[in-house]
Amino acid sequence: MVMKKREQVFALLLHLQCLLFPVDALLFMQQERLRSLHLCAWNEELPESVVSSLADRGVTQMLPVQQSAWKVVKERLDAVISSPTATGKTLAYVVPLIARLVDEEALKKEALKEETKKRSIPMPRVVVLAPSRELVQQIGREFSFVAKAFGEEGCLATAVACGGMPMERSVAGLRARGGADVVVATPGRLAELLRAKQLSFRKLETLVLDEADALLDEDDVPEVRRFLDGMENDYQLLLFSATITDKVRSFARGLMELDHSAGQVDILASRRAKLNHFALAASETEWSVLCADLLLTRLENTSTAIVFVRTIAMAQELSDYLTRALRHSRVLALHSDLAPAARKRAVYHLSNTEQYSTILVATDIAARGLDLPGVDLVLQLGLPRQRGRDGTLDTDLYAHRSGRAGREANSTSTSIVLFDPTNAENKLLPHLLEFLNSTYQYSMQLILPPSSFDLAQAASALATNLCSNININYKYFNDCCTNINTNYK
Repeated sequence: MVMKKREQVFALLLHLQCLLFPVDALLFMQQERLRSLHLCAWNEELPESVVSSLADRGVTQMLPVQQSAWKVVKERLDAVISSPTATGKTLAYVVPLIARLVDEEALKKEALKEETKKRSIPMPRVVVLAPSRELVQQIGREFSFVAKAFGEEGCLATAVACGGMPMERSVAGLRARGGADVVVATPGRLAELLRAKQLSFRKLETLVLDEADALLDEDDVPEVRRFLDGMENDYQLLLFSATITDKVRSFARGLMELDHSAGQVDILASRRAKLNHFALAASETEWSVLCADLLLTRLENTSTAIVFVRTIAMAQELSDYLTRALRHSRVLALHSDLAPAARKRAVYHLSNTEQYSTILVATDIAARGLDLPGVDLVLQLGLPRQRGRDGTLDTDLYAHRSGRAGREANSTSTSIVLFDPTNAENKLLPHLLEFLNSTYQYSMQLILPPSSFDLAQAASALATNLCSNININYKYFNDCCTNINTNYK
């Protein structure tokens, strides 16, 4: 009876919210109106070894952003390229860049190596900037993978430089194998290397800003731009992100040559993966308990979830709480206060969930760029707000957060945002719904918290699954089962 009354109260609240929100009723439908993808085979210029290596990873066809970027990158045109998360933006520039470097004359490459040795200052031909250590390391692995597929792993050197690693290690990586051809770095570490004159842009051919909108909030970007402004040689500028803001466009206009073509991929490019969007109204004081309930009822065995919170303190507190509440799952925290080794370990475990369901509680450090396959559920505790502007909804950040799920083709994943209807968030939700509908053709549905029956059913299924992994011939297990059956029949 209590459970029934509770559900009736929530149903009434839901009805009142629908009346109060000035949003078209279509936004509450679960169906998503996704465009169909127009795919084509990888460019015929690619060697069979590259096509085969990509196919081994399940990448058999070029996605729209990769098709659009191919000519732009190969012909050294400046471009601002936007496309939703999980649409292949990293490979969109990595593959044609490596192809272009391989195509260039060997004499030019050897001459550059010799000049680097004489000057003892690495002069990379490609520099990629990314906002986080994890993303830098991921992009570095992609460059190494593609170079190996081309058979050029021994000739094309990739160096990774980011905060959290000793400066000496960054310098050694730049100088290895006669000097790095490709450098992937965070803005802070790149600025340090330039100040210390351990790196030169003199031979730079291409500069890539991955997650450009986040990069332009970094304090070190103006210093990097100062070095670029002093360059005499012409270079290609590529800006990639799921969201292109006015700040990104302004930055691009200040650096791009007017006679260069700026290509832009339609941000409405669709995805084969289906991502269902939900919102749940609850007081902020109940978010931790509701988070545990949602994870218990919605997360399957060996599945993966990411919970986004606003602060480092919230990430640590919630991960500690979920560790106690969900003992059957592996719970990890990811935020900027963690040591580099701990952050690397968290990302590794999130990608290896063969035995456990894994939950990552993270700040927005995990919201951008990271390719984390197999994430089935994203929870956002609170609507995302713009930095330094209290009360302003950050729709782009919502897109990046929810985009961590549904990154595998033909999969169905879920994004749930918890909001407090008693404060300003109640007025922000309609703006989020309008954004999803107008920009991505996504819909969102308001849902109720898991009922007592849902929780009991999930706990029962979990107990059954855990018991199935125990040797039934184990004497004490049989005695325990007999005792439970006798006392709770």
